[in-house]
Amino acid sequence: MPSEPDHLRGSTSGTAPAIGASIFFTADSIQPAELGPELEARGFESLWLPEHSHIPLAQQRELGDRRLPTKYEVLYDAFASLAVIAATTQRILLGTAITLLGIRDPIWTAKATATLDRLSGGRFLFGVGYGWLRWEYADHGIPFDRRRAITREKLRSVKNLWTAETPEFEGDHVHVSPSRRGPEPMQEPHPPVHIGAALGPTTKTDLVELADGWIPLGRYPVSAAEIDEVQAAAASAGRAPLEITAYLDYTAAHRIEEMAEAGCDRVVVCLPTAPAGVVVEYLDQIAEAWIGP
Repeated sequence: MPSEPDHLRGSTSGTAPAIGASIFFTADSIQPAELGPELEARGFESLWLPEHSHIPLAQQRELGDRRLPTKYEVLYDAFASLAVIAATTQRILLGTAITLLGIRDPIWTAKATATLDRLSGGRFLFGVGYGWLRWEYADHGIPFDRRRAITREKLRSVKNLWTAETPEFEGDHVHVSPSRRGPEPMQEPHPPVHIGAALGPTTKTDLVELADGWIPLGRYPVSAAEIDEVQAAAASAGRAPLEITAYLDYTAAHRIEEMAEAGCDRVVVCLPTAPAGVVVEYLDQIAEAWIGP
């Protein structure tokens, strides 16, 4: 049973943001078909899944004392997991946070995401990030020092494949000849794109030009000043405010109200990679404190 329920207690003051969840699914954790209905029954708004293709041993040696836990090495595929959850739920939004688009084929990714959006009835949210593990990129044959430019170009090509009647794309890293493609996403003009990254000049430019929302990964928690900076950049470009999705560890769920006051639209609570009984105990506590009946 969870040992520190005080961490999860909420306040009745302030406006609560939407509450989502995230988890590393593994063979030893609660399973996708179990978690989706449990979240939906308690009123959680969304579920966001991380992605890593594999963790090279060279990467773990390079990290040294910061070695990644086993859950990174045995993580389930995000798209397959979300497809299971789509089939076992009706309302909860289904997101990736984050898809490592830089090491993915954009044509296959456009098809997979559009398919998931249709199978879920238009509930897919596409969270994209640049990645930070050099050896993971190396094994995919992608230059790590070009990952932002490559990710940016692949994201443009995915959006083109989603929306163009006869998509084509010619860039420095991506080539798509004039093509027929399908299926089309259910959401129009396409599923919302959320860029997950710490804030910097390049990230801010990408948010304004390519995204519908920001997931300030690397910032626990994000500050009101950073959110104001992003929203000011969007306004200067004639954009509507971006949707801000903050992440909190399940032991820091007491900071949900703080994130709402900073300007976050959604707070995603990162659940432990644990068996169903442990995870459901936390879901009950978070729902009671922040979602209500």
